[in-house]
Amino acid sequence: MQEIYILAAVVILCILLIIFVKYKKEGFEDKATTHDGLNKKHQQKYNNVGASLIARNNEHAIGTNSLGIFGNVVTNIDSSGTTTQYIDDPYTLEGGQSGLYTDIKKCEKVTTTDCSAFDDSFFTENCSLCLDIGKNSQEKNSTGGLTLIPQDKKYYRDNHRGNGIPDYVATVGFCPAKRLVSNKEECLRMKKEIECEKNTTFDSPKGCSLCYGDTSYHIVDPTGQPGLFVGSGTLYIIGSGILTYYEMGQNNKRKINLSKLTNSLRIELMGQEMTSITLELRRLPVAVPYDATVTYQEGDAIFFNGFVYNMVEGANQPGYAPDRVDDKLWEKYMKEEDYVEPPPAYIAGVLTGTTGNSGTFTFDLFRLILTDTVSGRKPRTGGPIKVKPGDADDVDATKMIPSHGNNTMKMIAVSPFTFLDTTTDEAATCPSSPFITKQSSAEFLQADPCYKKGSGPGKFSLECLQNTFLTSGCQEGGKGYPKSTKAASDIMFDDDGIALSLSQIADKMYSYAVMTSTGIGVDGKKLNIKEWSDASVFCTGKSITSPCDTENKDSGPLSTECIIYLWDNQGDNKQLGTSYASSIARSLFGEGRTPRFCNRNGTLSPVGPDGKQKSAVINFWKRQGGVNALKKMMMQIHSDANSSVIPETVKAQKITQCYGVIPGDRPSYTSMYTSDKSVAFAPPLPPPPAPVVACIGGMSYTKLGEFKLGFI
Repeated sequence: MQEIYILAAVVILCILLIIFVKYKKEGFEDKATTHDGLNKKHQQKYNNVGASLIARNNEHAIGTNSLGIFGNVVTNIDSSGTTTQYIDDPYTLEGGQSGLYTDIKKCEKVTTTDCSAFDDSFFTENCSLCLDIGKNSQEKNSTGGLTLIPQDKKYYRDNHRGNGIPDYVATVGFCPAKRLVSNKEECLRMKKEIECEKNTTFDSPKGCSLCYGDTSYHIVDPTGQPGLFVGSGTLYIIGSGILTYYEMGQNNKRKINLSKLTNSLRIELMGQEMTSITLELRRLPVAVPYDATVTYQEGDAIFFNGFVYNMVEGANQPGYAPDRVDDKLWEKYMKEEDYVEPPPAYIAGVLTGTTGNSGTFTFDLFRLILTDTVSGRKPRTGGPIKVKPGDADDVDATKMIPSHGNNTMKMIAVSPFTFLDTTTDEAATCPSSPFITKQSSAEFLQADPCYKKGSGPGKFSLECLQNTFLTSGCQEGGKGYPKSTKAASDIMFDDDGIALSLSQIADKMYSYAVMTSTGIGVDGKKLNIKEWSDASVFCTGKSITSPCDTENKDSGPLSTECIIYLWDNQGDNKQLGTSYASSIARSLFGEGRTPRFCNRNGTLSPVGPDGKQKSAVINFWKRQGGVNALKKMMMQIHSDANSSVIPETVKAQKITQCYGVIPGDRPSYTSMYTSDKSVAFAPPLPPPPAPVVACIGGMSYTKLGEFKLGFI
């Protein structure tokens, strides 16, 4: 049975093979469906010799007949017996040119790139115009007309996708890709494109734009093609703090708490290329003890009766405590014991968009920022950070943080790009990036010298390095400012001589700025004064002599270390100076040379006797201003605590703030002796016993009622 199945299968295959051989087409025109059919057609039209010549593109090279080459003498006898002789023509040739050869001659007669050639109907139907240097049917360099038969025109048009000019290939001859046109409309359009490429200027001709990826110029004119432009891109943002975002001329203002987001914030840009974008970032408020004299604003946070409250609506005047009946200005947030101070504000992001190759283009948000209006310069950077743009893979972005001494940033940004409909031919001319359609956009992007051609690790320009140095938060006066080739080399290479990337250089500069500002090293450990001073000299050119030597020394808020330094009077006999009035702050011992200042028992001491910091007190001092303001307040507290003229009730409060003890009642005087009237002349009294001295609240009292200013 199996043999029968095999035999049947063989028979069927043989039948199919016969049908295939008989009807198979070999790529020839319809009348010559097989190779043999083509040969017969050419033999009928050109005979064997003509067919050979036509294959060499030399039709009629031997004339209109072949008598002189192949003719034979033929003798003919008519019915009357007359004999005649003639030369026969065994291989007849057609007279004149015909078919494709006529088309070739007519098309190639046009040797210019003038689009008016298509005013001739024959040319429009059978020819094309090569607008660049190509080759004609004779393999000679030429421009102008080439044959493109109607069937070929239809084929390329039917198989072209998009709105552009099909990539025609001449039927005879050669023209460079994207330079062959088949009608007047295409000709005018292509000429405009070529002019744009050669001029390399914006909007000359109209729509001439720059492909950001390869710096080539192309026409991207949406005038006659609605929907060509799809936008300026999409922003993906991460960060910490309250972000207020809006675009100029657009009704899309938003306020977002970045700290609460689990994914990147997505913002679709609505404006055209170079529309101004405002990104205002404010650090989440740090809770402070409630103060009835302060006018709180929306977003402020306070500690009150064991809880943290956030103000949801500003009161515009002081005195609105959270416990007011039916008052909705405050919102209870959490228990004070659960409160964690919010991290410093920062923001990072990328601009994205889909390009002609359906890939995702990404661009660091930092490079879109014109300025931070709070600092008056580009945002301060905090090194690289990963951002996830939607469903795409994580990409690197630059972390931006407020300038020194500020908790807010107000950044003005623009998007210098225009993204196109990816199904269009215009998008295909710039497959991996968006277009720049305005000269101002190109100027903005070129304004960043770190991204000019030829830049890279070890080869960044002085201008680039200087901008990076300043943007990181350092100053021109810094010893490390790259104003020479030697200084630039020190920045661009690590200790092993390995060239650093731009982000690594930014990290290096930022670490110096952080150390200068905080006195904390990159390892998170506190620097000693010398290490701190070295970093500051490199970054700002200023030496550090105390924890108070920071750029916000005059305005505050001061660091915790500085507040402790001032309270402990560590600046006495140093550059910063004493915090107290030394003339009245001396003990009776040591001939009045032993200092006695406010101590850590005082209720306003930022550190307790056990060495633990008191956050509520530190926050109080941080609100008082700069170094001089705090020194003035501390001096006044100390002076009042030691005053002999202010009321006792006031003095008691100041003593408590300065020394932490409450003075008792002043001892009264009681005489220890009585008069002896039996003696007319009383002998001299013996010397009184040495007075017992008690130190109460920093003041000395004796049993004799004598009060002494001073300390023991």
